[in-house]
Amino acid sequence: MELKGNHSKTLRQQEGLFKLKAHNWIGTLNYIRRFGKTRVGILACEQFNFEHPKGRGLIVTPNSVIQLQWSNQTTHLENVDVITINQLINDPTLLFDKLFVIYDEIHQYLSEVRYNTILINKPRYRIGLTGSTLTIKDRLLLRPIALLLIIYQKRRQ
Repeated sequence: MELKGNHSKTLRQQEGLFKLKAHNWIGTLNYIRRFGKTRVGILACEQFNFEHPKGRGLIVTPNSVIQLQWSNQTTHLENVDVITINQLINDPTLLFDKLFVIYDEIHQYLSEVRYNTILINKPRYRIGLTGSTLTIKDRLLLRPIALLLIIYQKRRQ
């Protein structure tokens, strides 16, 4: 997948990829709604496929609707599975052979059960994606999982 379209948006998406790579693929990107978080996630998966052709990846989504959207957009990625957070809670072994994981809408995983599931089972590379405004408490909770690296939110008028 190439980065095409809005030049400014494309540059910011590319900046997110560079920051993730500079932080050894551990971090959270906080982009505004409709910015292209899924696109950045797919590009990161493609980069992992290139760098680690035998490594398996996992995309964790908050619900089955978003899971289906990710599944439809990642059909070309043979070594990436897409599951919901509830599937992961019910079977944490789904993470055991994974080299990397992308947590879509990571702000939704900060409740105790969800948080503990992803905190205990941390693959080597972890990417969080969110479009939500994060509180200081949320940012502190994310630090051990995937430190907040970049924020692009709408400016208040």
